[in-house]
Order: sequence, then structure tokens, then C-alpha cells
Amino acid sequence: MSNKHSFVSIANDLMSVVRNSIEELATECGGKELCSNPTCMYHTVQRHKDPRPNPYLDLCYTSTMVLYHLIEAKTKVSKDEIDKYVKIRRKDGPTGRRNAKGVIKHFWIDIDGEIFDPSYLQYVIGKTQLPTYDNWDNYKKSKKTLKPERVKPLLAHSLLTL
Repeated sequence: MSNKHSFVSIANDLMSVVRNSIEELATECGGKELCSNPTCMYHTVQRHKDPRPNPYLDLCYTSTMVLYHLIEAKTKVSKDEIDKYVKIRRKDGPTGRRNAKGVIKHFWIDIDGEIFDPSYLQYVIGKTQLPTYDNWDNYKKSKKTLKPERVKPLLAHSLLTL
């Protein structure tokens, strides 16, 4: 499994799993007026407005981390081996939107030059400036996943569909 092409193939297969899970969870949610799920990942996204028109909006970190964890689960190799090929990258988002911490970041996975960006469609659907993948910095994963209230439901749903 220590082959770049194996990681690329697995990531390609898992991209559709992550995107389909995002769309299914958005359809189940329907926004704060319609949502009855207390653990809905959209509770903290855009003040729980209806996610169906653009289910990927503001799920850049979430979808990238879920894709990373799915690659971990699917490959069954050591973390060191995965980290040798699978890199999480980030840079300022293309829209220039800001939050209290500064410019909102855009995240994606890079496997030896191959780009895997599960949330790319948020820019296409929203008809905003598309992200570029140059001048990035490495994202150093923390010991625990940030935003677990978003990552865990999407990861669980994605694992169910595998």
C-alpha cells in the first residue's frame, strides 16, 4: 500500500462518498425550522440556515478532515506512511470572507501533487471566485480534531455508506 498511486485511487473513490454524505445530510437537515436532529452538523454552520441550496458552504475543513480520516480507515497502514504521501494544505479562502480569527481558510488534500478538494463545489454553486492551489502552507493536524460537532456526524454517515 505504500504506493502513491494507491492513495490517489482510494482518495478518488472516497471523494464521492464524502460529497454524497454532505448532500444527504443537507437534505435531511433542511434548516433550523425543519431540522429535528440534535446532533446535526449544520447547527453551527451559517446559523443553521437551510443548507440545501449549497450544502458544501463552509464545510471546507470538515470535508477535508473527513476525507483524511476515511483514507486512514480504508488504507490500514501506519499514520507515518499516510503522512508521507497525504498532506493537508490550507491557504486564505478565495472569497476573502473573514471571521473573528481573520480570513477564512480553504483546506484540501494533496497526494504528491494530486489535489482532492471535497468542498470545491461550494464555490461553483455560489458562483464565487474559485480557489487556487498555490502558495499554500501545511496544516499541522492537532492531536484532536477541531470542530468535532461537524466532523463526527459527516464521518459517521460516510463510514455507513462504505
